[in-house]
Amino acid sequence: MASSELYERTGHPALAEEGPSARRMGPFFLPTRAQQNVLRSLLLSGSGKLHHGDCVGADEQAHDIARALGRAGVIHPASLPDQRAFKSPLDIRQPKPPLVRNKVIVRETALLVAAPADAMEQHRSGTWPTVRFARKLGRAICVIRPDGTLIPERGKP
Repeated sequence: MASSELYERTGHPALAEEGPSARRMGPFFLPTRAQQNVLRSLLLSGSGKLHHGDCVGADEQAHDIARALGRAGVIHPASLPDQRAFKSPLDIRQPKPPLVRNKVIVRETALLVAAPADAMEQHRSGTWPTVRFARKLGRAICVIRPDGTLIPERGKP
């Protein structure tokens, strides 16, 4: 699957429900090995940059995966320094509140790759409102469930 831009984001763990395969690192969600492997495959098959929110946990792991593959990234940090991983990006945007930042990421990308803690859509998370906003804008979306199942959704032309 080729894309001009890739983005991987997870929900804020204090708001997300615990999934059967989800792992936690303190208060932060870590993607499962299956989610990491699918993300790695998507990054290898795409041609864009990884945009992420620089959060400790999943964004941090996605950044490390992309960097190991020689893929540059763009960081959209949240305005909450205690949640940041402070990764070294190719490009960095101005910090914004998390939900505002997530909308900016969606607007700047053609494909949203989401690796939520839960297989089922949740109402109180950071991931799922971002997925819903991407749908509203007609973006292509790939949801990677905790078991590694990839659920692609075509965007509007």
